Amino acid sequence: MKICDIRHWQGDIDWDKARKDLSLAIFRATKDKKEDPRYIDYTTNCGIPYAAYCYLHASNAEEAHEEARVFVEVANKAIRRPLFYIGDIEHENQNENNTEEICYAFLNELKILRCERVGLYINTRFPYCGHALNLCDIIWMPHWGDNNGEIPPENRAPEYYCDLWQYTSKGYVDGIQTDADLNIVYGNKTLEWFLQDVHSTLGDRLLKIGRKGNDVKELQSLLNKNYSDQQLVVDGEYGPATKKLVERFQIDNHLDVDGQYGIQTHTTLLKAIEQLERAQQIALPSFLTIEKSNKVYSGNSEKFEHIFTLNRNFRVCPIFNESGIPIICNNFMAINLGNKVGWININNLKEVKNNG
Repeated sequence: MKICDIRHWQGDIDWDKARKDLSLAIFRATKDKKEDPRYIDYTTNCGIPYAAYCYLHASNAEEAHEEARVFVEVANKAIRRPLFYIGDIEHENQNENNTEEICYAFLNELKILRCERVGLYINTRFPYCGHALNLCDIIWMPHWGDNNGEIPPENRAPEYYCDLWQYTSKGYVDGIQTDADLNIVYGNKTLEWFLQDVHSTLGDRLLKIGRKGNDVKELQSLLNKNYSDQQLVVDGEYGPATKKLVERFQIDNHLDVDGQYGIQTHTTLLKAIEQLERAQQIALPSFLTIEKSNKVYSGNSEKFEHIFTLNRNFRVCPIFNESGIPIICNNFMAINLGNKVGWININNLKEVKNNG
């Protein structure tokens, strides 16, 4: 069984044949900020597990943020959420000087938008990724060898570590009339790892008294976020307390009050949470680096080490305390590096206003 990445120029696909030849499809959802014209068609009719990728045109962090938001909006319009989300970094706009900030901004925005597994399709710019690699769950790398449709020998494998290896652009998939990009799992992960649906399934089924699962946990967490005065125990069990808070939400939003969490309540709650988070984000301060070279450190109160340097006008993401105030210690502010904390001198930062 094969792994194929697919975009609109593959044209009409006979999915009755293709799904028998494929284990996984990775569909292009967007290019720049434009939706691939066949994305919804392909994801609706393929009948196999799939992921999504975005071909980035971004040349700076702000453009990467924008492309990430459009990408997720489009990708999640599919009949079900993609298994993972990938940024394709190969456009001429990305170079030695800006690849790190573009990749970091893009991946960090995906994380903010609740994309649980994210990564990069990248090759020549891999050495420029820097700390953006800390946000990657998946590295996908093209390295074609003779590019004859066959899997190259081990000595023709990619130079850098990767989890997925795109080994040809001239592969064959039954039901696809054009040449196909084919891939294999490579590195420490298994095909089963890529196929497992780790995304929350909230909204996929009706929740009511007696239901249990991760989707109930997410519902409880979202209700707690929406109602700070009523904190449910996040135990994944749809009990009387969860039902009561769902009823309160339905009353507050003029929905049919039945205490069950169906599609209408789900859609309304997601919109409410989105508005709440946007308001919170606008209220919190944001910071830009002001020096030509801004050192970021990692460590504890006893030992620090310099881990990388940020260019001027790089937007950093502070870590806030419960009162919404950035955490500062000994003139250094804590910033979010995805899976760890960094520290940067506050004298190298300027506060900017968030415009929403």
